Amino acid sequence: MGTDAPTVAMTREDAQCGLADEWRGRRISVCPPGFFSDRQAWKCNLPDSLSGDEVPRIADTLLDGVVFLYPTPEDAENHARLGGTAFFIGKPIVINGEVTGAYCPYLVSNRHVVWSGGSPIARVNRVDGGKPDVIDLDQHQWIVHPDGDDLAVASVFRKVMIGIHRHSHIPTQQLLTRAMAQDYEVGIGDEVLMIGRFINHQGRLHNQPAVRFGSISVMDRPISNSAIGQDQLSYSVEMRSRTGFSGSPVAVYRTPNTVYERAQ
Repeated sequence: MGTDAPTVAMTREDAQCGLADEWRGRRISVCPPGFFSDRQAWKCNLPDSLSGDEVPRIADTLLDGVVFLYPTPEDAENHARLGGTAFFIGKPIVINGEVTGAYCPYLVSNRHVVWSGGSPIARVNRVDGGKPDVIDLDQHQWIVHPDGDDLAVASVFRKVMIGIHRHSHIPTQQLLTRAMAQDYEVGIGDEVLMIGRFINHQGRLHNQPAVRFGSISVMDRPISNSAIGQDQLSYSVEMRSRTGFSGSPVAVYRTPNTVYERAQ
């Protein structure tokens, strides 16, 4: 391990949690037992491969993955405090059975933002730093979920351009499925982040997304959604939200200091 390994002071409660917390066949160690250098002082020596910040630095490319939605083009031009959020996903283009590096871009938001809230118009930041461009989408260009879930998707092919607009996307193969949740052991207590629009602090000239943090409190199950008047298969997340964040992407994250070990 060497003598240059960083020393991280830990509280007694943190250390006990790290040593004892077991759930669903896995052990979640805040500090693995072998790294304790001083049990009286509750200090933990972590190797360089595990050292890092407790809260992750959000990559700028992730911030470019969201856009703001407005009721009208005029509202978008004036950066009005109306509407919600949408985010980019990318569907890979497959040719002769081979996945290429190209993708088709789509925007995803909540149905209640686009339809009930009447906010189908997107505003996207530019690479050159100029005034953001308005993507004039009609409500009917947003395809709603066939089962009535609170989702809507719109194609922005040839509307959002590489080299002109600041945008990044989530590949569709990285969207969480039940199989992925089981494979990666996603469960209650996992930390999550949400990137979206804090209307009171949304920026003046450009879109300036905000990030909020929380954790999973209930795994996927039918939960009543008052916006659509029916139950919807959902994850319940403990997180503060505000008007404008509707339609934001939510991602599970794990820091370098969180060590997941399968129980033997």
